[in-house]
Amino acid sequence: NSYSRRWDIENQYKSVKAFLPKTSSKDYRVRLFSFTFAALLYNLWRLTDYLVKLGTDREIRSPPVVTARTFVRAVSQSLRQGG
Repeated sequence: NSYSRRWDIENQYKSVKAFLPKTSSKDYRVRLFSFTFAALLYNLWRLTDYLVKLGTDREIRSPPVVTARTFVRAVSQSLRQGG
């Protein structure tokens, strides 16, 4: 069971990469901001998916209802409209 939970954590860490912006900067401040922003987006995605699952009576550990791609598109569209 402990190994299974560790594997979940490793997979979640890899999932954060989907939220990282592409950068070639070597400045640690830019890289730190990028990672922090990606981690924030990842956590917001997980929270959104969790709340959707609660609202639709789905099992919490089931595959995501809201995909990461869908979430990122919705956030980027919202940011573009907010200008």
